[in-house]
Amino acid sequence: MVRVGATVVRSPQDLQRVVAHSAGRALPVVVERHGQRRTLVVTPQSDPAVTGANGRIGVVIANPVETTNPAVGVVRAGQMLGRVVTATFAGIGQTFSASGISNYFHDLTNAHAAAQAANGSHPRVSSIYGAARIAVQGAHAGASTLITILVLIIVSVGILNLFPMLPLDGGHVLIAVYERVRSRRGRMYHADVNKLAPIAYGFVALLGFMVVSSLYLDITHPIQTHFQ
Repeated sequence: MVRVGATVVRSPQDLQRVVAHSAGRALPVVVERHGQRRTLVVTPQSDPAVTGANGRIGVVIANPVETTNPAVGVVRAGQMLGRVVTATFAGIGQTFSASGISNYFHDLTNAHAAAQAANGSHPRVSSIYGAARIAVQGAHAGASTLITILVLIIVSVGILNLFPMLPLDGGHVLIAVYERVRSRRGRMYHADVNKLAPIAYGFVALLGFMVVSSLYLDITHPIQTHFQ
């Protein structure tokens, strides 16, 4: 799928978001088949089992299976990993941007906004419980979907762990680099990390708030997945 309405489809979430908010309205969809593009018109129908944005169309979102040789597979795997890393950095940046933080607090204080976020209106932080729930649903959809979800979780956790703040590994790396730069003539400089304790405690408190609040959202308004 190339475009839905006026939105260019770069991910399944792009399609789900537009369709969910277009229930009962004719929606032009551009698809590509055998190298040629065709424009179709569909009318999403309301799903009574879903509150908020609940438009649905009869489309199965799945990963196509293609047989190829190992060399091509390695290259494509590297390309996919690059896209995952890039998308993860973009997602983290969007989540902790001014608009992302505003949306998050709005989700916490407004049940309707939380339900819309669960249906994909905008990205939302997921707790360990939410990630495990999505992984279980992915396992029911098939091994390839489960592996993809696990890769996304591992990459996301790894990137977050590199954030330059104690007690994360990124903070220790930053201190080690700083000590190496300050070292002179074979004498190793040792930074006083105790001076960073107030900042570290504040960061831990922020992490604790994110863990508890995201767990609350995942229990009260679980993210809706559409694995097939």
